[in-house]
Amino acid sequence: KHNYALNRQERFTTPVINTVGINTLRLEFDFYHSSIGPSYNDSLIVEFSTNNGVSWTRIAGIKRHSATDGWATKSYILPATAGNQAELLVGLRFKSNNGYNMYVDAFELTEVPNPLYTAITGNLACSATTSTVSIIGQNLTDAVVTIDGQEVALTTNTYTSIVFEATTG
Repeated sequence: KHNYALNRQERFTTPVINTVGINTLRLEFDFYHSSIGPSYNDSLIVEFSTNNGVSWTRIAGIKRHSATDGWATKSYILPATAGNQAELLVGLRFKSNNGYNMYVDAFELTEVPNPLYTAITGNLACSATTSTVSIIGQNLTDAVVTIDGQEVALTTNTYTSIVFEATTG
């Protein structure tokens, strides 16, 4: 069933949220991926506004279609500009390509505690075939690492050192 016309968009927003005193925010929700309608490029755009919806900043885009059906938890660290705002809105913009319904559940916006980092070292630009970044500190239990705005999953251990190695093709 095709529920929306080509390029029709609907945005669902949170009420105004005061983030003054909060530096880092994590947005997490469940999104249902569907294997039906592979030719329909329906998508969900995750975004935020700090000026009562006059303009929006894109955080991520998610395609509805997937090879398999099922729920997937999506987790994003909002850009620093979303913190310390008197009036933050978070929006989910559904964009149709004559496709099918999209579903979101368990929407949650939380503060990310700031761990006590003592050093961040490494080559952040992958100029060779391998790049390593080390994060060394105390109380890294709630450490949050993001790459291109997408949170990288860590185990729930308490870390004194986290090392990442990325290889380019």
